[in-house]
Amino acid sequence: MKIDFNLIWLILSIFWTIIVAIFTVLYWINFARVFFLEREINRLYKERDDKVKEIREAPTSTHIIEVKTHMTLRNYNERIEPLERKRRFIMEKLPFLRK
Repeated sequence: MKIDFNLIWLILSIFWTIIVAIFTVLYWINFARVFFLEREINRLYKERDDKVKEIREAPTSTHIIEVKTHMTLRNYNERIEPLERKRRFIMEKLPFLRK
């Protein structure tokens, strides 16, 4: 029985090409996820800062301003923290993107 090494080489090269293509696609999908998470985090930070600025400019007592500011910061931080954790987790898994 004769072994055709050309056929084996062709099958292995196709297999490795498919594996590399799959990893490349997964890498770029995770890169896009990090990009969109970063955009969402930045949008929430900007929205939070605008809201705090609006609260501090309101003509009310200092105590009410501090309470509203604290509540707003807490609410936005509750929304931002999971996104930052998710972004950090993805960044740890992606090589060449670690800061």
